[in-house]
Amino acid sequence: MPLGGSNDAPDDADDADDTKVADPTSPEAIKHLKEASERIDYSMDEIADQQANIKAVLARCKSSGLNAATVRKAVMLRRKRNADPAKYDEEVELLDLYLGAIT
Repeated sequence: MPLGGSNDAPDDADDADDTKVADPTSPEAIKHLKEASERIDYSMDEIADQQANIKAVLARCKSSGLNAATVRKAVMLRRKRNADPAKYDEEVELLDLYLGAIT
């Protein structure tokens, strides 16, 4: 068989870049790219909305007399604990050890 004459990829392999088409200027390709761009724009808007919500909540914390940085840290630690309790416990033990050593 000549070099480059066959496709060695399995038929059921997912292509990471699904924007590849025979003619990148075809109406189908342009439509696909437009839709992909719209999905990304929508996702970016969702992220911006969530960031605005977080900022508002932290502002309310601050106006209530709480330290916003400490609230962020507490949320981050809770998220870590929920994701991997064993790793969280290990980090807390090390932190306690180090704080005990420097106080």
